[in-house]
Amino acid sequence: MSPDEYAQATTSETLAGLGQVLVSVSSANRESLLSAASEFTRHRQGEATTMLACIEKLNHELAEHFDPKHDALEKLKLRLISSDEPISGFQSFIIVSYCWHSDEWTPIPNKICPGWDISRPMVDAIMSLRQTGEGVWIDKLCINQADSNEKKVAIGAMDILYRAARRLVILLEDVQLDKEDEDAGRSYLKVFEDMCQEVNEKRLTGQAKNEFIQGYLDIREQDMKVERQDRRLKATKFVVRMLSARWYSRAWCCHESRVTPQRPVNNPLFLCYGNDGQVISFEFRFINWLAGCLCASQGASTLVAATSVDKKGHGILVPAPKELRPLFYRLVSLTPDTDDNVSVMSHLAQILPAGCSDKGDLVSIALNTSNIPLFYKSNLKVKTVGEAIYVVSVLALAAGDVVLLSSHADGNKIHIPNSQGRTVVTWAMSPEFTLLEQIARSPTPKTITKVQPEYIELDLILFPSSPLMASQSSMEKAMEMIENQQLHDLAHDLEVKDTELVKSIYSSIKDKSHWSPSLLKLSLQIWIAISIDCGIDWIRRFPKIMRDGTEEGWALGILSYAEPCDAKIESAALTLLSHFDITRENTSNFDEDYLRSTVQFLSCIMDTRLRFLSTIPTRLPIGGKDFAITQATTNTSYIVVPVAIKHLPLWYKKAWVVEPFEGSEDLSMKFDKVIRNWRNGRVPVLASDDADMRAARNGTLGAWKLRKKQTIFGCPPWVQPMVGEGNEIKHLSRQKVYGEEGYPE
Repeated sequence: MSPDEYAQATTSETLAGLGQVLVSVSSANRESLLSAASEFTRHRQGEATTMLACIEKLNHELAEHFDPKHDALEKLKLRLISSDEPISGFQSFIIVSYCWHSDEWTPIPNKICPGWDISRPMVDAIMSLRQTGEGVWIDKLCINQADSNEKKVAIGAMDILYRAARRLVILLEDVQLDKEDEDAGRSYLKVFEDMCQEVNEKRLTGQAKNEFIQGYLDIREQDMKVERQDRRLKATKFVVRMLSARWYSRAWCCHESRVTPQRPVNNPLFLCYGNDGQVISFEFRFINWLAGCLCASQGASTLVAATSVDKKGHGILVPAPKELRPLFYRLVSLTPDTDDNVSVMSHLAQILPAGCSDKGDLVSIALNTSNIPLFYKSNLKVKTVGEAIYVVSVLALAAGDVVLLSSHADGNKIHIPNSQGRTVVTWAMSPEFTLLEQIARSPTPKTITKVQPEYIELDLILFPSSPLMASQSSMEKAMEMIENQQLHDLAHDLEVKDTELVKSIYSSIKDKSHWSPSLLKLSLQIWIAISIDCGIDWIRRFPKIMRDGTEEGWALGILSYAEPCDAKIESAALTLLSHFDITRENTSNFDEDYLRSTVQFLSCIMDTRLRFLSTIPTRLPIGGKDFAITQATTNTSYIVVPVAIKHLPLWYKKAWVVEPFEGSEDLSMKFDKVIRNWRNGRVPVLASDDADMRAARNGTLGAWKLRKKQTIFGCPPWVQPMVGEGNEIKHLSRQKVYGEEGYPE
């Protein structure tokens, strides 16, 4: 069926009785409507070609399922709904975001409008919002749902359509406010409108504007006659009702919200039902502002990512939140990312908790929201969330983004079918913990040579030595020093001075076993013991390395240090120096610079934020008498770092904990073998005093099993050679790294 035939049939069969017509827009009119929103596709056609060539190199089978985004725009069939067909074409259009009805979900009882498949009052409200010469786009009617090729092209250009619309209209068909809710909403809407007017009249910008907006509600509430707590309760009830709609939990609705610009004029508009059953509206920015103000009045908190993917790569239905704060966080996640440097893996993580019946659509949504200039044209059936994660992982690597190689230390490894249809543990992990991660571009992209579900092939830096626990003698010295200098009290004083962000994150996770108070006290002892083992030169260098390494955008701030000014920390520093026979009494061996750098070191290792990098640190020989720091590992594993991510700042999980893999084992039996070894006494342990149980690697095969990822830090910049007798760091080319479950706990 041609576009005209479909439009004519839909008009005659469905829309004519409503006084409407479906118009097939001319190519010239389409160009004028979409040109501004699609400009980036024209400028990035070369980038799209390069990306497709990279996908071809990394995974030939996947390359054929993608085309340049510009192709989708050229093939797009644009139709708009109107009261009549404009003679000179459409001047603009509004676009609709809503939840498709199903047997499991229906809107508030109302007459459903034929063809539109939404409530008739909503249709009338949408049509009344049009300006002169304006059409309406809604997917159910404007895309020929029976034409699979047309649907793929429309999905590939969906972000452009939503960016190009004059206004986004969001239908909350399952929200009807009672009189109290509606009165509260209208009352606070008046406050918001007055605030916006004052901002414009005073021409406020920047920090002055932010401060004015943050304090405006408290000032205005003093003028209201109702008692403050009662007002806030009613406002909270209204906001919770508005934020509890099904719309917020659907992946395509997330897409539509995240690609639509948030403008002061023509801001996205929520439609819901009022107390009398009539359609009423509130702007997105108003709901966002009021919810944010109410959350701020409740005190600081933090957002912890919801688990949305299980170990088999299937999506986990994340229950809809019922409290204000998580509802507000969900709303914030639907606002557009204005930073073009956010990783596509972060875009995928934002939508994983939402429902999506076609898992292949997750790939399209991630592409659209991240502005990658490709579209997913495939008939390839993506059956699970895990498969979608794997496909997007390949896309990220083809775009030069290696963030997925360096994060997800706490995420689930995903299970997906390989080319033989057998389920394998893949090297990729769920990206839930990449929220708001920036793109990590590699200066050595050619060191990644192949990507398959079973393995990734890339160059590695190998550390032949195992990480070493602190020696027993140094542990005893450290404990004596802690007790004599009361360092736990001093560390607590420093903890009190943490930022609100650090306090909130720390409070949300410190009840976990690996963050228990006893373990954290042990951690300080280990840090001091390791410093004694590493030596005074390492101690003096460590604070600057940590400061420089966190200046490059660590979310928790710069890991700086104190200067010699506190008598307690100076006394502790002098005690630590005495273990190297550096004392004030020994004037020939003492320099005030030693004291200053040791004070800096102690304040650094007592900083709460260091715990986010390692709670049980070990020293990893990197050549000569130098060491890096990493978390404790088993005596069956090696430490490697992919060459493609060795340049990244220190807080990334650059170290991979791996074991040699001969390739002859049945991948599906590997985890069972670990369990058998566990029961038979061949248990991996976390102590350097135990025998080295690491299997010899097969240099010819060059294959490994990836157990986990962790941070490696505290060493000189990677550009410096790190070699030494017996501890040469090796560069290994084209190594295959397979997925593997972590060690049993």
